[in-house]
Amino acid sequence: MNKIEKTIIGRVKEIEDATFDEDAIKLLLIEIRERIKHNSILKEICHFVAHSHRDKGICHSKIDVRYAKFKLVQDQTIKIFTPEFMEENKDKPESFFSNAMLSYIRSDRIEANLFKLIVMVGMEDISESMFNKYYGVKKDYVRSLLKRAYTKHGGFYVLVGGLTIKEYLFIIEILKFIRGTIEFTSVLSANDILDDFLQGVKKLCSSLNYDFNIDKALRSQNDLLVVILCLLHECTFKLFDGTIAKGALSFQKENEELKLCLIVKTDKITFPFIMTDVLSGSYIQKGIAAYNSYFNDIPWIHAVRHKNGQLILNSDIKGYSQ
Repeated sequence: MNKIEKTIIGRVKEIEDATFDEDAIKLLLIEIRERIKHNSILKEICHFVAHSHRDKGICHSKIDVRYAKFKLVQDQTIKIFTPEFMEENKDKPESFFSNAMLSYIRSDRIEANLFKLIVMVGMEDISESMFNKYYGVKKDYVRSLLKRAYTKHGGFYVLVGGLTIKEYLFIIEILKFIRGTIEFTSVLSANDILDDFLQGVKKLCSSLNYDFNIDKALRSQNDLLVVILCLLHECTFKLFDGTIAKGALSFQKENEELKLCLIVKTDKITFPFIMTDVLSGSYIQKGIAAYNSYFNDIPWIHAVRHKNGQLILNSDIKGYSQ
């Protein structure tokens, strides 16, 4: 075992012993980045640590489509919903206005970049249960039908011939569903992040002939999540229209409790990136009551070990340090 491999094992032992802090995990991710060959959330986090600006990858595509749905509906609403339009159509049903908001895409001829992002990636951003609940179909069926129904021609995807009336009407309806459905869930699941991180570390340790004890590591799972949130704070994403979005540590409010999360924000649009069940009061000891807000940037952005061994969140701002 060479020097770097011994260092990696040493940092893994810090995870098992719950003595790690943000810097230790950051160094571990830098050291193992080139050793992870498969695409995974763990590899994504490694990339974020090495290069905080992303324009591709698992996280990027999920954030890009979520932003695009918000942005295009927002732009369409401003463009169409003038006072004159509202007055002329005041007797129309709710479905008329919903269709108007979603009319930025024509079902028969869709710009190639919007077809790939809004339709195909957008479909993957909707849970399987939603397709089953509203249409009684599996996502595999929708995916297969759309791939069969469209062909690329120039800079567009156009509907092919040979579809049945039933298939055609279903496509019109399902496309409205895909571009109009935004589930208010985080882009990435905290459980998925934690599981992928630990399984990736275990796989790496196996190649180094070290038996990583996941059960021991899970005793400090909240500490791990907090550190990962800190490492992703201030990461940036270049989105489909050139907009730069930023990841930021924040609070989500649930039953009067503030829980730590990571948000994605642009000048006009904010949505959850990673939501957790980690209570902020477990890691922030001073100033939190006065700062009582959520889905806004917070100043506690450094995960460090207190002299008593407890992981806490610290701030560079005077008055917010622990």
